[in-house]
This record gives sequence, structure tokens and C-alpha cells, in this order.
Amino acid sequence: MKNIALKVVLVLFAALPMMAVAGIENPGFETGDTAGWTVDTNGQALPISVVSGETQTSAGTINPSLTDDFYAFTSQTGPGSSYMIQTFEVQPGTNRIFFDVAINNAGGGFFVPDPLSFDFEGEPNQQARFDILAPGADFDTVDPDEIIAVGFQTQPGEPLNQDWERFDVDVTDELAPFVGETVSLRFVQVDNQGFFNMAVDNLSVGAAPPPGVGPETPALAVDTLQTPFLLLMAALLGWLGLRAVYKS
Repeated sequence: MKNIALKVVLVLFAALPMMAVAGIENPGFETGDTAGWTVDTNGQALPISVVSGETQTSAGTINPSLTDDFYAFTSQTGPGSSYMIQTFEVQPGTNRIFFDVAINNAGGGFFVPDPLSFDFEGEPNQQARFDILAPGADFDTVDPDEIIAVGFQTQPGEPLNQDWERFDVDVTDELAPFVGETVSLRFVQVDNQGFFNMAVDNLSVGAAPPPGVGPETPALAVDTLQTPFLLLMAALLGWLGLRAVYKS
């Protein structure tokens, strides 16, 4: 009986959807710096800062982060661009990207060139965005074929000051063709119309945010136990496991 129960448990466990978990280094900047990230600044962009608490800048006030700890932000003395990049190997299963962003724009508006450009020396360009880049893509690429997904982008007409917001972007389908490959997560901020802050915190990739980050989320992926059938399987799995132990 114990062997039969064990086999059933294994079959049921295999039927449960897999949860992807990707290793992100220093996801909340809790080292007090940008260790683990590739950073690049151009023009009159200042080095990316890592701070905690309320911060006063030339573009405005950045409030304490949603987790009241360290976060990174961009700033400048004139036109420039700033990049923060992290790579990870795509895992099978559910892939959701979690991150927090706050924006201060003293430039009077958002401007996004068409076609996309990160050039700060030409036409008006005042934007911030988050992209997932294809394997091997340059960190400053604007080639649509190398941008797997866009998780966040400021748009003309939006409020100039945007307090911290938590983003949850499901890119499971978009990343499915890249399982086992290394892709890049890119935050980029460009300005040539005025001072601009993009603040970033709590980046993670997986089926659920890390413990202590974001609203309470089940340990399993949202789509893992969302139907009565799977709930029944989970209950049966536990019952069979206990029964096997007591019968041994």
C-alpha cells in the first residue's frame, strides 16, 4: 500500500504546474550599492544612487520605498541617459516579473520618439521604461526584434510625478521560447527636457514575489491552485503522504 500511495503522490506532484524561480542578485539594493547590476550613464547623467528614506532631488521628492529600505534612482545635471541591467536564465513554468518604480519628471512632459530612440542630443526625449531583451542583445538596443517584452513605459500625457507603484508583469508566454537561455532585464531613463528621476526597487522573477515583498501571495503560483480540481489534487496528495507515513 505504501508503494502505491507513493506512486500516486509522485504522479499528482508531476501534474502540478511548475514554478519558475530566477536568481536575481541584489534585487532590492540592500547592499547599499548597485552590486550585481550592470550600470551605464551617458551625457550629463550622474552615477546611479542607492539610498533609503525620503530623498530630495532637482526633479522633486522621492518618497521612502514601499518596503521602507534601500532603492536606486537616476539623476543628472543635464541631458543624458541611464541604464540598469540584470541578466538571468529563463526557467520553465510561470514567469512573472515584479518590480517597484517611482518617477519624478521636471521636464514638463514625457516624450517618446518614434521610432524608439535613446538619443538625448536630438529631438525631445524624456522617458523611462523597463524591457526584457533577447539573448545577446546590446543593453542599449532599440531593435523591436530584440525586445521580448515591455513591462513599463512612461507615456505622453501621464502625470509627471508618479509615486511608488508595484508592477506584476506576466511574461510566461513571451519567455517560453527562451527557456534555458540568458535574457536581460533593462531599466532605462533618458532626458533632454529637464531633470528626471526613475527610482527602482524589489526586482524579482518567478511565480510569486519574495516573502515580505508585496501583498500576501500564495507560496504556489497563482495559476497552480486556481481550480477545484487542483485543490482536490493538493488535498489528496497531502492525505496520501500522511497515510503512507502512518502505514510504514
